[in-house]
Amino acid sequence: MKITGNLLKRVAVCALSAVLILSVLLMSGCSTSKHAGTVNGEKITTGEYLAFLYYSFMLVDNQYYLSYYGTENMWAQSIPYGDGEDVITLPADEYVVRNTRDIIARQIAVEAMMTEYGITVPQESIDEFETSIANMPENDILRMGINKVSYAAAFRKLLNESALFNGLFGADGKTPMTEDEIAKYYNDNYTTYKIISLPLVDENDADLSEEDLKAVKDRMAGYLEMYKSDEEYSFDKIINKFAEDEKAAGEETEEHKHSPDCEHEEDGTEDPAVEETVITAEDAKANIKFIDVAAASDEALTNAVREVGVGEVQIKEYKAQGTKKTIALILRVDPATTEDYAMENSRQSIIENAKYEGFNKEITEKANAVEVKIDAAILKKCTPRQLIWDMENR
Repeated sequence: MKITGNLLKRVAVCALSAVLILSVLLMSGCSTSKHAGTVNGEKITTGEYLAFLYYSFMLVDNQYYLSYYGTENMWAQSIPYGDGEDVITLPADEYVVRNTRDIIARQIAVEAMMTEYGITVPQESIDEFETSIANMPENDILRMGINKVSYAAAFRKLLNESALFNGLFGADGKTPMTEDEIAKYYNDNYTTYKIISLPLVDENDADLSEEDLKAVKDRMAGYLEMYKSDEEYSFDKIINKFAEDEKAAGEETEEHKHSPDCEHEEDGTEDPAVEETVITAEDAKANIKFIDVAAASDEALTNAVREVGVGEVQIKEYKAQGTKKTIALILRVDPATTEDYAMENSRQSIIENAKYEGFNKEITEKANAVEVKIDAAILKKCTPRQLIWDMENR
């Protein structure tokens, strides 16, 4: 689980939420002994374990949308656990528990690396975190007999990974990326573009008939011709036109569903004039898509975009996610001309993307050597299912 960048900015919020929830848990089905087990032979408190259990649930929910299925059905979901050939499928509640152990082990590994490299959490980050905890209403914790500082200690550990990463690879870190390395990564991987696309298969992913296939390709060729024939017809206008056509096609299909035996009859009147849509700077900015080639999840789309020269517009056919036949009209954009993806505004993300894999590998190897043992009684009583039930019903 990648715990850098934007995710770490939410740690303080997560901590506050967890402390509030845990104060409820200790008056409910999860009320147990003081200690939950051991980590490398050292005792871990039940409160700290529960804090990490809730944090684990939040991460899993964020990635797999468990809440979408509702309180009961979320636990019927299965989630893949592990990497490569070692992947197994686990019920959602068991996955959350295993992920909790992994998170705890990871924090121990990170702490060891911080000691090894002589890196500490910046005081500014500590102050910001502690201010968030201090501002939490006192009664929310004290009425439950909970010391919020002890629970905040579990979540303060999550600040360590960001501090370690920046302490190693940041501008003032132990092994920072050079300007040449940053520029090379940027030029090799940062790709921006604008796109409209249509599937070349039906709703069942079956190949289109020759007639339908020709219609889709002709339509895409029409957008390209429209773009080429009028200098004022920007790609952003093409995107708007495409969206309008898709909406109209959907409405026409819906109308046909309700009146399948009726043919449309012309009434002799002209369609009302449609005002030209004004493209704002924000619209144009929102239409820009981004790919980091080194971390791209859709290789086929990435290759299709990269085959288009910067500043050029081409029609490309590819299999989206390696499976779904797709046709697209693509404008390749120079990332240096964009606000969000210009190199001067992308330094932190470049460093994270370039260095995280090796960083994560080292942490994972150390975490695998950490022994986390949770008592059977805790595992039986303090389940993710119980945690969420208490959160919603206490």
